Amino acid sequence: KIPGGESFVEVVERVNRGMKKILDDGGENVLVVAHGGSIRAALTGFFAMDASAAWRTRIDNCSLTSLELWRDRVMLSFTNDTLHLLVEDPDLVRNLPVLI
Repeated sequence: KIPGGESFVEVVERVNRGMKKILDDGGENVLVVAHGGSIRAALTGFFAMDASAAWRTRIDNCSLTSLELWRDRVMLSFTNDTLHLLVEDPDLVRNLPVLI
């Protein structure tokens, strides 16, 4: 914990309050842009992981993680997807299928 900062458990609580609000108020499809630590915090909260386990989850810069709400359950569709970073033609990236 950084002096005067939050512990990871506090980050998990804060992020998950925000994610709950997004789930309650959001539309059918919602895009959330976040840092890796916030993504780990969301996964920790949604899947009741031990906080120490979150740091064994790889979240690369610019990666994509997809969560799906199904029957009031959050399901992980994919995490740390970086395929879009390998495509050199921007038109191909725009036409990549989105998994929802």
